[in-house]
Amino acid sequence: YMFCAEPDPPLFTKHILHAPRQLIPLMDSIVDEFNKREEGFELACRGLLLQIFVLLARNQKKAERSVDLKYGEQILNIAKRIETHFYEEWSNARIARELNLHEDYAAKLFKDALGIPPGKFVQRIRHQHAKKLLRETDDTVEAVGKQVGYEDLHYFIRMFTKLEGLSPGKYRKWTRIL
Repeated sequence: YMFCAEPDPPLFTKHILHAPRQLIPLMDSIVDEFNKREEGFELACRGLLLQIFVLLARNQKKAERSVDLKYGEQILNIAKRIETHFYEEWSNARIARELNLHEDYAAKLFKDALGIPPGKFVQRIRHQHAKKLLRETDDTVEAVGKQVGYEDLHYFIRMFTKLEGLSPGKYRKWTRIL
């Protein structure tokens, strides 16, 4: 785990809520390098991790510039709550009520602050947790869907397949082969 240790002082001053798309292949490469354990894999992982830190730092700077000062902190707090309570109902209407704003304006501010609309943000958080549960538990696909906030199994499978390119069952099989 030492190659993942954050330097002192830390690179990031705030919790990062939205990662750029370029991050996913880099993280996949780290996992591949670590699993293969070919000669020099530690150095390769460190290099990839440094690229990830740069992307996150640049993304954080962009987010800090674009957040409306009046509502920015509230939006970031809501986003943190979504990350920890992803299984709850997080509609645009609920977010607007919490910000005491019109639904459309709240959604616009959320997107400006985090670079992604609220619905897609919730979807991504749920998807990450679903992937973790599929990799690390033997719970049924239906149980995993319910744990991450999807009551309808078919909708969960459709959304998972759309985001991952594999059905939840195939994803589980694929990750267990590795």
